[in-house]
Order: sequence, then structure tokens, then C-alpha cells
Amino acid sequence: MNKDGKLIVILPADNITLNKRPATGIKAVKRSGIKGYELWTFGSVSPAARKFIQESGWKLKQQIGKEIGFIVQGK
Repeated sequence: MNKDGKLIVILPADNITLNKRPATGIKAVKRSGIKGYELWTFGSVSPAARKFIQESGWKLKQQIGKEIGFIVQGK
């Protein structure tokens, strides 16, 4: 959680698709009462997953490796 109490989840995945596992986790956090959440990924998110994540109230940041200080090979 950041200093403002927002939950930030960082996933070091190349590509995230919508399936039962992430959908269940996203819904569980929403029910937890936390006031704000972000999903940061090292890779990309499929259009269906992006839509679900954003409609669930999450802020989405993709390809954040360089932003948080990781060296991204091939870029």
C-alpha cells in the first residue's frame, strides 16, 4: 500500500489475460473495503482483461519496468 492507503499490485508478467483466477482476486479486493487500487504490470494486458480491470474500478499501468528502475532487455 502506498502512503495514501491505496493498494498497488505489481505483476511481473509478460501478458495477462482474463480468466477466473485474476477475476476472482480483483473482485475480492473490491469487496475488502480498500479505498483505491492499482494494477501495475511489466507486460501487457489483453483487451478483455483491461476492460474488466478498469470497469472494476482499478487503475491500470502497463509495461512499468523502466518506470520502477528495472532494466528491460530488448527495449
